[in-house]
Amino acid sequence: MSKQRLREASASHADGSASTLAPDTSGADLAQARDAAATERDLAAADRDRAATLRDREAQVAGDSRDDVRSTDTPEDKQSPARARRRRSRAESDRREAALDRNRATSDREAAAEDREASRRLMSAVTLSSTLGHGNGNADEDRLWEMSADLLGVAGVDGHLTRVSAGWTKTLGFSASQLIGRAYHELVHADDLERTIAAMRPLRDGTQHEVHFDNRCRAKDGTYRWLSWTARGGAYPPVFYFVIRDVTGVRAAALDLNVTQELLHKGFEDAAVGMAVTNPGGAGLVRVNRMMREITGRSEDELRACDSLADFAQPEEAEALRSLLARLAVGDLDYDEAEQQLVRPNGDTVWIQRSISPLLDPHGTAASLFVRAIDISEQKRREDIDDHRLVEASWIRRIRHAIDHDRVVLYTQPIIAVATREVVQHELLLRMLDENGDLILPLEFLPTAERHGLIEELDAWVVSQAVKLAAQGEPVDVNLSAASIGNPEILNHIERELGRRKVDPAKLVFETTEAALLKNAERGEPFATRLTELGCSLAIDDFGPVDGSLTNLERYSPDYLKIDIEFVRHVASSTAAQKVVRDIVALAADVGQQTIAEGVEDEETLVALDALGVDFAQGFYVGRPAPNGNLIATRPL
Repeated sequence: MSKQRLREASASHADGSASTLAPDTSGADLAQARDAAATERDLAAADRDRAATLRDREAQVAGDSRDDVRSTDTPEDKQSPARARRRRSRAESDRREAALDRNRATSDREAAAEDREASRRLMSAVTLSSTLGHGNGNADEDRLWEMSADLLGVAGVDGHLTRVSAGWTKTLGFSASQLIGRAYHELVHADDLERTIAAMRPLRDGTQHEVHFDNRCRAKDGTYRWLSWTARGGAYPPVFYFVIRDVTGVRAAALDLNVTQELLHKGFEDAAVGMAVTNPGGAGLVRVNRMMREITGRSEDELRACDSLADFAQPEEAEALRSLLARLAVGDLDYDEAEQQLVRPNGDTVWIQRSISPLLDPHGTAASLFVRAIDISEQKRREDIDDHRLVEASWIRRIRHAIDHDRVVLYTQPIIAVATREVVQHELLLRMLDENGDLILPLEFLPTAERHGLIEELDAWVVSQAVKLAAQGEPVDVNLSAASIGNPEILNHIERELGRRKVDPAKLVFETTEAALLKNAERGEPFATRLTELGCSLAIDDFGPVDGSLTNLERYSPDYLKIDIEFVRHVASSTAAQKVVRDIVALAADVGQQTIAEGVEDEETLVALDALGVDFAQGFYVGRPAPNGNLIATRPL
């Protein structure tokens, strides 16, 4: 083939180009390889452009222009400089990311353009070669068709292939003889056929000189390969020229990448632990998953608007957490793990086990912080229950030891007649001594004794001591628990002790609360009746004007009403308290009962009680509890 003929054929080419074939086909193959990624790069460039545009919009919302970053500060920003700084920091970060995306998009487009140009030159070579005809003595042209990794082909306007390269056999497995004379679209997957015909239509119509499209084509073994087509129409003779690239691997890799990204996203969003990523510097959260939203009780928008996780911490822990986040952000620490409490918007607290570590950029700088949190509230609740059980078990052992080793003791507190200021009797108060002889107050051990069935044994011991004191001529007031009120055995014990010591039962007043009597409704009334039959007195403690009180007075017929300390405390200064006490005194008088005021702390209260007609009083002003054995030692009034 002469150079003159090459030039003439080139001049008659549809696009007027005068391409020649390089003797070294490796250059052509390199150009073809570049074109393999051109479509993917164009798509990537478009994606980056969209991402950059989105980031610019976010930056515009979060901050404002570089020329005047403070011009769009909201009223909340002006009231909170930290909020304004955080918004501007986010805006600047978004702008940087947008600029990077645009730079990458530009690079992708430039590379794609180079790949397209290389592909165009290859197409020109194929077109020129086919125009001159196969087997005209140009060895370089023949080598191009035999050695190209791509599928090179020529088809008539009816779509039947007239020439194919060796690449068809390598890719699809069909020999040249099996393909020549066969319409190329017979190989196209049924789902892609309509799209392929539509893509080729501009060439048939002459409205376009070159088209690009992808489809699936059947191989000889029945499988399908993804092919990327570049097709060009030839004016004379009227034919189609194809440069086709096998992109099955690229497609599979892209699919794998998409699946991986979806799995990563799903793994983050649906993780069983809370996860979050902070802004650079640890300020604010840029991404949170579902579990983190559940743990904190806040929406994603609420979390993204916060300064840091310290916003949700207990007030006493917040400042320390802010300092910790700052140290992690600047690299002073590379990891931190701790248990802490978070406060939800409704005021509830949740215990979390959280860890925080920096996310490093390629330069080793902490770009963001990664936060991981596990809700351990249930674990903490179980730990509290276990701790409580251990404490309970310890108190049970201590109470049992005190009973068995005579470490249960009585203190006494005097009760005086308000009118004469004379001591008329003493209330017996239970105390316990520890192994060192130190005093333990009843609030520390009585609740455990009541929960674990030890209170009845303690009540029986107090009854025995009370009867002993009464036998010595001392009028005493004895407290009985609700458990003893419901236990008939306590009445039998009282009766046995009275008979054994030959005691005047009138010297014994048994005291219980109205709630204790109501709790044991079936046994409360028989208990009160039996005490009266034995000759002892009954006092109702913590008495106040509540619904049903009059009915209960008639049912239990107590001898004394002990006025609740809450009314006594304010009786000297509160007209409302005075009215309550006056009504209780009148109610007691109507049914032949007497009143005892508890918690008298000063002379003014005692004077007010006298004026209101209260019969008896007790309290720290009257006399503090003292060890049994010194019943006569009371505060002089």
